[in-house]
Amino acid sequence: MIRHLLLIGLFVIFAATYANPAQVQDKNMSIGAAGGPAESSGSKAGAVNRLSLSELIHRVVAQNQQIQSQKAQWDIKQAEEKGTHAIFEPDFVTSAEYEDNSKKNTPQESLNRLGEDVYTERNWDYRVGLEGLVPTGGKVNLGYELRQLSNTTTKDLTEEEDEYQMYLGLSVRQPLLKNAGIETTKTAIRVAQKESQVSFQEYRREMMQTVSKPAAVYWHFYRTPENLILRQESVRIADKILVDNRQRHRTGKMAETEVLEAMAGVSSRKALSSEAQHEHREAANRLSKLLSVPHSQETMRFEATDKPVIEKLDFDVVAIMQKAFQLQPEYLAAHERLEQADVKLSFAKNQRWPELDLIGSYGFNSLHFSRGDSCDQIESGDFETWSVGVEFRLPIGGASKAVAN
Repeated sequence: MIRHLLLIGLFVIFAATYANPAQVQDKNMSIGAAGGPAESSGSKAGAVNRLSLSELIHRVVAQNQQIQSQKAQWDIKQAEEKGTHAIFEPDFVTSAEYEDNSKKNTPQESLNRLGEDVYTERNWDYRVGLEGLVPTGGKVNLGYELRQLSNTTTKDLTEEEDEYQMYLGLSVRQPLLKNAGIETTKTAIRVAQKESQVSFQEYRREMMQTVSKPAAVYWHFYRTPENLILRQESVRIADKILVDNRQRHRTGKMAETEVLEAMAGVSSRKALSSEAQHEHREAANRLSKLLSVPHSQETMRFEATDKPVIEKLDFDVVAIMQKAFQLQPEYLAAHERLEQADVKLSFAKNQRWPELDLIGSYGFNSLHFSRGDSCDQIESGDFETWSVGVEFRLPIGGASKAVAN
């Protein structure tokens, strides 16, 4: 018997729990006034949801897709600006080349090569170096070259299979007219910096426009409960006056017209109270919309925790104008675009010049039948070499592309 009663009790509990799954699911998925899923505390129907202005702004900004898109654009511009600095990163260059050459000598070549009819050579050429751009626009190359030479003439004269020729040196090409100067070299960097600043000001503008709306909604919602309380108190006072006037009218101490006026006052104050209640609900609905909270009676129970602070304002027109120029994102973005245009114009003017480059090199040579002895010659610096010169290049067409730019 007891076992049967236990089974019946378990069945009743099971039926009461799972009879309406949709209702259970709706209860678990109910959303509180803060905009998130209902939790164990503060998620019951009719619970008051306390909300500060900073919390409202933070959540609105986090949910605003336009701000997130503008922030992503700014991040992209910052990454592009960082990438433009890569022009000063040196490049490591290396190469290896094998040459196998066999040809018949001319009579003159045969005389110079000890009467050989056929000249054969097999050479290896190895090169390694660092190349880079300096801020003045010059290109610098620090390189090392090793040539392993093997030919029939060397074998006939020295009975050696190979000889090793080395070079270690520095070469420089510095523009003097076109592409010369630090400002010209950094044109891409400066343009990217201006683009990043413009994108940042656009992000600030979007943020200011987005933040201003929830701030206005928040303070409007803060005012509506106070207004509603005043209207309800006005109705209470009007009802009390109406009761007193009716009592005086019954005792003959007041005319009926004054009772009618009191009734009209009650009606008008009730209308104002209803309007204030409607305004409060509308303000709560706007708050719910900003927080992406579903429209329901439960989600309209908000309480604004912040209070407005009254500060003394300084109406210094000059100071206000200066601050506006310093902080206004539209003005700052326009100023950055203007400076960017100046940078591009300066670069375009530089490109109209012909190319005149200063070229120079300095290094050390070595030649020996042993690789180690050839390296020792490089270290000793006995066979130095250097050169200096200029190179001029002028477009025949008059640089029409640069002029057009």
